[in-house]
Amino acid sequence: MDDIEIIRLSEKREYIGAAAEWFADKWSVPEEEYRKSMAASTELGKPVPSWYVVTCEDGNIIAGAGVIENDFHDRKDLTPNLCALFVEEEYRCRGIAGELLDKICVDMANDGITRLYLITDHDGFYERYGWYFLTMVREDDGGLIRMYAHDQQHVVVKDYDPAWADEFEREAALIKSTLGKNCAAVHHIGSTSVPGLAAKPVIDIMPVVKSLDEVDEAKERLEELGYEYLGEFGIAGRRYLRKGGSERTHQVHIFAEGDSGNIERHLAFRDYLRSHTDARDEYDRLKKSLAEKYPYDIENYCDGKDEFVKKAEGAALEWKRRTGETGEKPAKM
Repeated sequence: MDDIEIIRLSEKREYIGAAAEWFADKWSVPEEEYRKSMAASTELGKPVPSWYVVTCEDGNIIAGAGVIENDFHDRKDLTPNLCALFVEEEYRCRGIAGELLDKICVDMANDGITRLYLITDHDGFYERYGWYFLTMVREDDGGLIRMYAHDQQHVVVKDYDPAWADEFEREAALIKSTLGKNCAAVHHIGSTSVPGLAAKPVIDIMPVVKSLDEVDEAKERLEELGYEYLGEFGIAGRRYLRKGGSERTHQVHIFAEGDSGNIERHLAFRDYLRSHTDARDEYDRLKKSLAEKYPYDIENYCDGKDEFVKKAEGAALEWKRRTGETGEKPAKM
């Protein structure tokens, strides 16, 4: 939303009084406790505690959250904790919670904290924003509650490494063996598949299968390879897997044989960059610039690439239709 402002209280102390009152009205914690924690966030020079509010165009607080050492549970080792997330009812379903969560995760990562935890009785909400269920913990009142974690991805772009092709071959063989006869092909896609192109050192793998239902049945076997199995994860007809946590190493995008749109899009983009060094080099410069600007902000990094990718994908599909070019082997430099 363009008419909201996310404020970190350590940067705007004048909001502490109103923020403490607002949080105390939402949660069963005395206002004075919030004041102490918020004051500490401005005085200690450390990232924890940290407190945030979201204001609308008239300056009123409409949402907020904090980061503290422990949110009243028995797992003192799982720290720090995001806490007290609340959005006023009339402002819900507008993406405000997501924007606030992203802002907090990026700020914490820039301050050296790449993993955050939270406890919640919600099931299905935080998964939308990259959080994952970790374990059950016991609250101070004795009850059990769900704990989630979030790993903020470190955006590192490196010059092309020929070892990426070898790593793809090794991992592809494991995946193909795991999927068995259901696997029709495995393709190396993404930037690590393009010789001469700088990339995040994350191997993107695209298996093409006969049945996605059989892929779902193989979920546990794929998890034994070290992957998180995340289902469609925002793209209908895909099965998405990843491993490596905040320092991701592999991503797997599984599509059914009949999904020609997604399959051809990925392959055309790869083959186009392999064959057009001017486009490859432009993309190389763009990614390095964005990684330097957004080292812990994968959302802005991806947003910064979006215009180039869409334009190049369109050119790639047209080029492939016109020429019929295709190929699995990387172009020689």
